[in-house]
Amino acid sequence: YKWHIGREMQVYIYRHDQNLIAFRKAALKFTCVLCRRMMYRVANALASIVGAKAIVTGENLAQVASQTLQNLNVIDQASKLPVLRPLIGLDKEEIIKIAKRIGTYEASCMKVSSGCASIRGCWARPPKPATHTSLNTIVEAESNLNIKELLERSVSSLKRIPNELLIKSFQGCLSCP
Repeated sequence: YKWHIGREMQVYIYRHDQNLIAFRKAALKFTCVLCRRMMYRVANALASIVGAKAIVTGENLAQVASQTLQNLNVIDQASKLPVLRPLIGLDKEEIIKIAKRIGTYEASCMKVSSGCASIRGCWARPPKPATHTSLNTIVEAESNLNIKELLERSVSSLKRIPNELLIKSFQGCLSCP
């Protein structure tokens, strides 16, 4: 990739499908926020393993339901590390232009075989995701889940993907319930 500075970028994937199934069953409209919070927890665990000091995301303000300012504040509470969002204020066209320039656009448009269909986007996204959650509401929803077990299962499934195999590896990595 043309955008990375410093040591070679390392890409990791993990099994997230069981988490999504659990989130949908526990609190359908909060699935997206619960999902992001788990991603941050896994990222924190991985950061501890590889010695990273922050999490960098491609989140952009208000592009999707989980990325409203209120939801981002709730999601951030799941991370012990700083969360850096270099794209936060850019519009969709600016992001697409950057993605094409740095060589990540094709991967972002890739359809993923989900076992039940070829989809773009997330099969777990609820019909009406919550856009204005509160930390108390989400913590209550998480109390109905075994977050520790879900996190341990996710972290134990982490796999490093060699850069040259990155695009191939994501094809078919999700599964439908």
